[in-house]
Amino acid sequence: MLNTGLALSKPLDSSYSRFRCFLISNCCMTKTTIMKTLRQKIEKKLRPRPGYLVKLVEYHQEKFCEVNGLSYRHPGKIAHDAIIRNCPNCAKEGYHSAIFEWRWLANCPIHRMPLSDTCPACLKPWPNMIELARRNCKVCGAINLSLKDQPSHTHEYSLLHFLSMMERFYMRRLQVRLFSLHHHSSNEKYDQLKISDYWFASAFTTLYPQTSCKLDSLSTPLQPMVSRCFSDRASPDEEKILGDPVRLEK
Repeated sequence: MLNTGLALSKPLDSSYSRFRCFLISNCCMTKTTIMKTLRQKIEKKLRPRPGYLVKLVEYHQEKFCEVNGLSYRHPGKIAHDAIIRNCPNCAKEGYHSAIFEWRWLANCPIHRMPLSDTCPACLKPWPNMIELARRNCKVCGAINLSLKDQPSHTHEYSLLHFLSMMERFYMRRLQVRLFSLHHHSSNEKYDQLKISDYWFASAFTTLYPQTSCKLDSLSTPLQPMVSRCFSDRASPDEEKILGDPVRLEK
């Protein structure tokens, strides 16, 4: 019987984290057995291709929640072959968030440790989702981890939720009418900054200066930016967290 791994799910986890927890929860089964069992369970036909097992697991987890009347929280999307950055302490707990892939984020919002490109145990790059099942490492692999008596990090997740608020604000309001900015030192223009871009945090704190104190603890590189357009205001709920926006020059 397959375990969904959803019992190990944590706030704002990524599809990478969900898939790894699934593999950890079924570490006694071979990849071939897992694939065969999932094909029998899932009615939807998927075309075999790279990342096929990842898709099967996602459908299995979502279907399990639907059948049992449970709410399904969609994880942050990570491509099955993406190069991963992770926090060593989060990796030991089987956790990863899509927020870790933002280039301007230097430290883990939970542990305040630098996000790294390599596993501290085996010294190899973090495995992508295709490589996870083959990695025999207790920190970055999918072998049986000791996940008992882990700290809940309830208080530390507040900063992670703040970053998620930034992402929702960007997706809804700034994706189309984003800042038209240039950096003081280089005069390089950024007409369509994505939230994962290196200068996004600097642009965001230009509009919302009160957010800079939260980002300071993450060793985020904040540089002065100049805007040539006025951006939309946040909603009342967002302003409680983000503060009052600066009136920018049109």
